[in-house]
Parts: sequence; C-alpha cells; structure tokens
Amino acid sequence: MEIKKRWQRINEGAQKFGAAYDETRRTAGIGTNMDNLIEKARDYHLNNFKRKFNFEIHWREFRRHPKWRPPPTSASSKRRTKATRRKCKGNATTTEVTEYESIQVADKRRMDIMESLNEIRLKELAVKQSEMDLQVITADTTKMNDAQRMAHAKLLEKIMARN
Repeated sequence: MEIKKRWQRINEGAQKFGAAYDETRRTAGIGTNMDNLIEKARDYHLNNFKRKFNFEIHWREFRRHPKWRPPPTSASSKRRTKATRRKCKGNATTTEVTEYESIQVADKRRMDIMESLNEIRLKELAVKQSEMDLQVITADTTKMNDAQRMAHAKLLEKIMARN
C-alpha cells in the first residue's frame, strides 16, 4: 500500500511538472536551452501549484516515455488542417474562412519575425567578424615567433581577400 501511495505522488507531481514544462516551452523564446526551460518550469509550477517540485529525477526519466510526451499536434494546427480542407472543397463557412485567413496572417507575421531575427543575427556575426579581423590587423608581431608570424600573415591575406 505504501508503494502505491508513493507512486501516485510521483505520478501526479511528474504530470503537473510536465504540464508546467510544456507551457514554459510554448511561451519561451527561440534559443532557450533546456536548463533555462526547466528553471522557468519550476517557477511556473511553484506559482500555479503552490508547491516545490520534488520529483525532477523521475520526470526526466518519464518524459522520454509516450505517456508523458506532449501531443504531436496542437489544437490550432488541427483547426488549420480542417479549415484548409474545407476551404479547398468549397464547404467552408465564413467563420472558418476568416479563421483560416487569420491563421495565415499570424503565420506570415511569425515568418517575418523569424526573418528579422535572422537578419539581426547575421549583422551581429558580421560585427563580431569585423572585431576579430581588427584584432588580427592590429596585433603586435614583434613578440611573435616565426611560426606565429607566418600564421598571422596568412590570416591577413584571408582578411584582405574578403574585403
């Protein structure tokens, strides 16, 4: 009987934390690593369930099994598929067409945001590359040995070839 109670506590705690983790994963930004997600999920769990989560080791093992995995498709993607099919057949109601079009607009906005982020990241990389090039160009070669000077000269050639 004691084992059954223990299992019920672990099972309930792992499922609640799994829900908290899924929610934080949905709302987290791009590039958030798992450690940050788990930390945010702990905070979410504490705020919503008013208890500290004590079964993280168990949850980490359970989450690999199908029972604790999130569903493969969300409700919005199911609605999108249904609305797309009905629209293609010509059977869609005006609300479904409106919903389909609003989903398309939202998807376009997401793509625009992702493209903007990509452009920003590319610019950041270009700035970092320029900073590294500047360090190579302004490096003091008087303290370098022959091998280092040769490597430095090759780097300078590559920098000049790029520009």
